[in-house]
Amino acid sequence: MVRLLGVPSQNSSAARAVGENLQRVLSATKEHGGMGSDYGTGDWTAFEASAPAVDALANEVFQTVRRYEPRLAEPVVEVAGVDGAYLVLAVSGLVGGEPAHYTMALHRSHRSVCVELEEGPP
Repeated sequence: MVRLLGVPSQNSSAARAVGENLQRVLSATKEHGGMGSDYGTGDWTAFEASAPAVDALANEVFQTVRRYEPRLAEPVVEVAGVDGAYLVLAVSGLVGGEPAHYTMALHRSHRSVCVELEEGPP
């Protein structure tokens, strides 16, 4: 990302805003998000680390990203791994025409989501 005198570029600021919104959307449970029954993701507190369950949750995250974060163009969601109670996803796409890469850690029992913008090249 380009920085001038310590000030983030416009695309970097936009990419951070996208990450913050993704964290809000993915932390919301459908029918409890206050934005309608389709906002957020389903209840994955009973998530098990089987391949079909991991693929289903990654697909749900992909569909949620496409629906609720239009600033992230050409999104790609890949499973980076399962670490205990965490499912770790790599999410990438274009924000303002520039590549943006995020790491998402979804904790199944706490239903918490941490989204981090990866700075620099992937």
